[in-house]
Amino acid sequence: MLHPISSLYLREAILVMDSRSTPSSLRHQVFQSAWNKLYSVGSCYLDLSLKPEAGYSLLLGKVVGTVGHPAGAIYLLGAGGERLETAQLQSSGMFRLPIGRSGTYALELELGTEHFIVPPIDVG
Repeated sequence: MLHPISSLYLREAILVMDSRSTPSSLRHQVFQSAWNKLYSVGSCYLDLSLKPEAGYSLLLGKVVGTVGHPAGAIYLLGAGGERLETAQLQSSGMFRLPIGRSGTYALELELGTEHFIVPPIDVG
């Protein structure tokens, strides 16, 4: 599905795995609000983990699946689609994105000329 936003076409990331749907006996997470998700984004995968910290949450991620992926960034989007936070992808494909408040957010992933929208994620 394509989403026209500011003259770009965002392709939707496809959820492959969500740790919250795994039986609790198989999960090893200490906090209820922590989760891991894996998305298919074009020819790559986006691996996300939400970790609660003191007073905020930390979204950790990595783009995996290709050798030498293009430069990129990930954007935390508010309810109106506005960009609230930005993290540049490191050369390893990793990023860290602090999230100050609980809520529902979306993510936009930029990989070279490709843009993907990650469906809403719950933080809290």
